[in-house]
Amino acid sequence: MRRLFIFLSFIPALVWGQDSLVFTRLGSVSDYWEDAVSVSVQDSIAFVCSEHTGLRILSFVDPARPVEIGQYISPGYAYSAEISGTYAYIAYGNSFRIIDISNLSGPVEVSRDSGGYSYAVEVAKEGNFVYLATWNYGLRIIDVSDPTAPVEVGIFETIGSQNGVAARGQYVYVVDGVGLHIADVSVPSNPVEVGFFDTPGNASDVALSGSFACIADGRSGVRVVDISDPAQPEFVSHIQTPGVARSLWIAGSTLCVGAQTGGLVLVDISNPEFPTQIAQFNTSRAVTDVTAFGSIVLLTVDRDGLRLVDITTPSAPNEIGRFVAPKSVTNIAVEGNFMIASEGQDGIRLFDILSPSAPTLLGTYDTPGSAFEVVIQDSLAFVADGEMGIRVINFSEPTMLEEVGHFDTPGYATGVQLQGNFAYVADGYQSGIRILDVSDPTAPVEVGACTTPLQATGVAVAGNFAYVANFAYGLSIIDISDPYAPVQIGSYSTDGYSNYIDVSSPYVFITDSYSDFWTDDNEVRMLDVSDPTNPILTGQFPTRTEPTDVVVSGNYAYIPDGGFGLYIVDITNPNILRRRGYFNTNGIATRLAVDRHTVYVADDYYVDILNVQHISGLPDKPLAPKNLTMIYEPDINSVNLNWEPVALTIHGFEATIERYLVQRSFIWSDGDWEDVIVVSPPNSTQFTDTLISLGQRYFKVVALDD
Repeated sequence: MRRLFIFLSFIPALVWGQDSLVFTRLGSVSDYWEDAVSVSVQDSIAFVCSEHTGLRILSFVDPARPVEIGQYISPGYAYSAEISGTYAYIAYGNSFRIIDISNLSGPVEVSRDSGGYSYAVEVAKEGNFVYLATWNYGLRIIDVSDPTAPVEVGIFETIGSQNGVAARGQYVYVVDGVGLHIADVSVPSNPVEVGFFDTPGNASDVALSGSFACIADGRSGVRVVDISDPAQPEFVSHIQTPGVARSLWIAGSTLCVGAQTGGLVLVDISNPEFPTQIAQFNTSRAVTDVTAFGSIVLLTVDRDGLRLVDITTPSAPNEIGRFVAPKSVTNIAVEGNFMIASEGQDGIRLFDILSPSAPTLLGTYDTPGSAFEVVIQDSLAFVADGEMGIRVINFSEPTMLEEVGHFDTPGYATGVQLQGNFAYVADGYQSGIRILDVSDPTAPVEVGACTTPLQATGVAVAGNFAYVANFAYGLSIIDISDPYAPVQIGSYSTDGYSNYIDVSSPYVFITDSYSDFWTDDNEVRMLDVSDPTNPILTGQFPTRTEPTDVVVSGNYAYIPDGGFGLYIVDITNPNILRRRGYFNTNGIATRLAVDRHTVYVADDYYVDILNVQHISGLPDKPLAPKNLTMIYEPDINSVNLNWEPVALTIHGFEATIERYLVQRSFIWSDGDWEDVIVVSPPNSTQFTDTLISLGQRYFKVVALDD
């Protein structure tokens, strides 16, 4: 195989010199859930929409032990799914998606429609049509007779914000906060409102039973409406349910009400004129959706996953199973073939990463506090556990993690680093840095402490010094040559808030962010601390959002930038920090671990495992290309670069662009090469990237493999 770096126009001579670093995803851990917001059922399979973490597929053949068996994850927010046959029809925030679920363990997207709406929240299907509630953008009527090519055929507008929809026959029933709208959709291209029922509350869901519609009306409970004449819906009855009525499902003569503050409420509607509450099942958090399969009611609960409740005896609902997924990852530590993810109030989890493409969960341990940072020494994990100090977890038996020691620091432990027999703890507000002797890990002992200004949030250690990130007070440098008598000898004030820090002597790297998340002044600062009493700023690297970590390895700093992904920054010239690589993660990149050429990214609801590849041979500076046009697309804030395929002769080798797989693309931006996108398929002649902005000159190069 020969690799050629070629401009998309013929350039006879180039001077080759610069390098770039690029990422390739090796594997990921993707079993974290955001909020579970809706649930649908087919047979004994539950389909749960979990916003940013997509569609989750669970088997509850054994209701006592629901098991996740599949997932569909893609950028965006999954709000609601309708299951029909072998397809899931999903309201996915800014798009509508159809997923083939014939293989439950490997669902595949077959089509997507981004039809100009930005908030698709609810979906219903009847026959060959899907009815998509899009909040303030109308009810979209979509022909899905060919699931691979859905076609929008009509729109039905209401005065409120559409958030619930049911369909039956030629009528669609829509609630929009204002009330219930009934539309005749017998001509899908021309839906016509035929009836309306005004409710006093905030109508959020509708369920149908015979000639009656039940409406979840927020704080006003549930309204029962006679819809036998769609043109004249009539009030039948009302029941004031506990809490805020949010979602509905009808199981026989039992109405299941999901309440925002009242859990599950069961109502007997055998006589619709006199609905009667028969039972209530309390949940710790708000119920976001409810459905049923036989006598089992399934509830999605805010930040608490999926609950299964047996209503065989409606007057005595009984929880028979639940599935609570990990909620988010706060930090990562890697040692050998092991990776430990700290997960806040869920404690820590241990993974085998011998095969990075398929990380395997080995064991878990729920720490008593909130697990922030974790570091590894031998078979011990030292966890900064918030208000519960430092916990020492033994994982020599990976499937049976065990706490073997702890030390309750006086503050709130958010950072920890090890050096020799000592652990250095960033201990929060007015507690500064605590130094623990951990030579006996079963009995850590505090031997020294140094108060730092305001709030110690992060710590890095090198040689005789500890470097502490102090929130609004920047950097404190602590002399720890005598761990029993640490003393602050230097400081550096950043302009914003400093929470994360790393050291590669003689330089310290510290994050600097502002309370305004989107300010242009977020950055990572590089400081020369060869004189620890007088740190000097040498370089700065701006980020688009608040930088939530910085890790230095060799000549590079790795910096997560929230929803904008991960950067590799060349630090060989301390005065000019240049981006050498970029990777757009699935979620919100927060914390990192780096092990040689492998980067582990805590991505809020994912852990991405990435390989860093070194690419050499990019030209020092490109000559002006030909046959290249740039078109700005204001609607999507991007720029399209278009070029003409041209025949090239390089070292006697003739080729056209179409014959070869485009492996990697680069642009010349602001005096430097930047890796921006993987381009496929090879016959594409259009390149789109949202990082490109107007007012700059760009040149494009591709890497070709024959």
